[in-house]
Amino acid sequence: RHGLGENANDGSDDELIYLEPDEKFVLRVTVSNSMKYFLLNIDGQVTKEVRYMPTSTPKGTFSTIAPREHGVIYHVSHHGSYFYILTNCDQAKNYKVVKAHIDDPSNRANWEEVLP
Repeated sequence: RHGLGENANDGSDDELIYLEPDEKFVLRVTVSNSMKYFLLNIDGQVTKEVRYMPTSTPKGTFSTIAPREHGVIYHVSHHGSYFYILTNCDQAKNYKVVKAHIDDPSNRANWEEVLP
């Protein structure tokens, strides 16, 4: 982690936020469309995981939207009190949209289907 405007250095003082042990995955950091969450996208060819952290607490830690599951891909956006998730979970061949409350998005039992 390196703050904007902090002294430039060789990176030895920077804090490691996340280290992906599996070289088959690529990391991307984005910001939600609402600008309220940093999203750490961990992308593989057939599997994806997304972690989130409020932009209001940039020195916080990332939490997982849904744990990595082989063959499951999902994309996340945020609006109000929910994360909206486009996913192929539960054998949704053409994907479906679900919403998960921001308090506990990792509990898939609480996901509500919005568009089957």
